[in-house]
Amino acid sequence: MRPIPTLLFFLSLILCTSCGLISIDGSLQGLNSYYNKTKADNPNLLARPDNSFPLCELKTNETPKVYVTNAAEIASCFPKEGNAIVYIWRPNCSGKLCYSLNLVQEKCNKEKIDLFIVAEYYHTEKMEINYKTERPVFGIDTKYYRSNLTSKYLSKFRNELTGTGELNGQFLLFRNGVFYKSFKDIEDIDEEHL
Repeated sequence: MRPIPTLLFFLSLILCTSCGLISIDGSLQGLNSYYNKTKADNPNLLARPDNSFPLCELKTNETPKVYVTNAAEIASCFPKEGNAIVYIWRPNCSGKLCYSLNLVQEKCNKEKIDLFIVAEYYHTEKMEINYKTERPVFGIDTKYYRSNLTSKYLSKFRNELTGTGELNGQFLLFRNGVFYKSFKDIEDIDEEHL
């Protein structure tokens, strides 16, 4: 009976590798937040919104910044009339359902939807890129959610944001400020599917 747990372990490892959760170089990107590593690698990359730069008014500029926040703060920025999408971005993901930030922004612009990009975990190199997005990337505040394990803080963040644990995808659609549905495929960002 020992071979079954071993087989399950290796199948899980292959699945995690294909989704970009574990990289071949031996890091466990995606299982841990990597907040402290990112802060050490580039101390100017991470910031917390405050009165001098309120979260809802933040725009992308020439200096990449990742703003550390929580679900309630992001939800306060959703339009009271219209649609908003939160895209849970996996910086290291390269699978079929992993989309570039520029592509997601273009699609949301075309459909006149407000986009909020939230990184599932921190990754210095990918977060230092100047993406063509209207808003900066947001990082989940691991101290607020009292965990550095991605599965724990992400679950708490998504539950706080949507009010449900039943989510099927990295795109979270809000209508008039209220959670409507989740989905996986960027092609679902159009009037027919919304």
